Amino acid sequence: MTPPDIDRDPVEQGKRAYTEKLPGVYDTAPKKRTLQYYQEKVHYKIEEVFFGPGDHRQAAIDGSSLKPGDSVLNLCCGSGLELPAIIQRIGPQGYILGLDYSELMLDQARLWIKEQGHTNIELQQADCTADLSFGRQFDMTFCAYGLSIIPRWEACYENMVNNVKVGGEVLVEDARYLEGWASVLNPVFLGLTRRYGATDECLGNFKRVGDRMRRDLTDVRITHRRFTGTARGMRRG
Repeated sequence: MTPPDIDRDPVEQGKRAYTEKLPGVYDTAPKKRTLQYYQEKVHYKIEEVFFGPGDHRQAAIDGSSLKPGDSVLNLCCGSGLELPAIIQRIGPQGYILGLDYSELMLDQARLWIKEQGHTNIELQQADCTADLSFGRQFDMTFCAYGLSIIPRWEACYENMVNNVKVGGEVLVEDARYLEGWASVLNPVFLGLTRRYGATDECLGNFKRVGDRMRRDLTDVRITHRRFTGTARGMRRG
């Protein structure tokens, strides 16, 4: 098989951007007090206007069915921003398997895990759009702000459904485009989120995910908050 031309293949371009550019954007190291620092502060304030206040990952987990001892497959876990919220719900007797394509972002998550002394979190470098199987199924599968930036979101979503237990929860927290008259703001939102890997096509994925959930799952609930949303459903028996 002829290897893909990275300079022409959009999937390979997306993977390269995710690996080389995004880790720096999500770097949680303290910023120096320079002009860049204050530019970042202004940027995050603008983001809060679009995304709404509060920790949306935390809110999504707080509204989930997770309980102590549960197992979670966290796809596109990146630097581990959702890990504190998950571990708070499942406790030391639970288990998290986090997957991400970027080893650099996983290294950031590993630093937090080491600092906190958690022994029930495992991280693996993996392509979340590949055909994934772990010899077990999970009480919940979770993906936050991943389906709006990765190529082939459908494959990642299918991994979420295929690897959750019957009756288990599929949970997605992500950015989304507005609809109706408010859609005039979408180009501004796209410009703001390009630094995180968002594209015009991918920001429409949240609606597509909701449509798939309504078809594939039961007890589907979708919540909208400005330019973000939470979609959850339970796997059919």
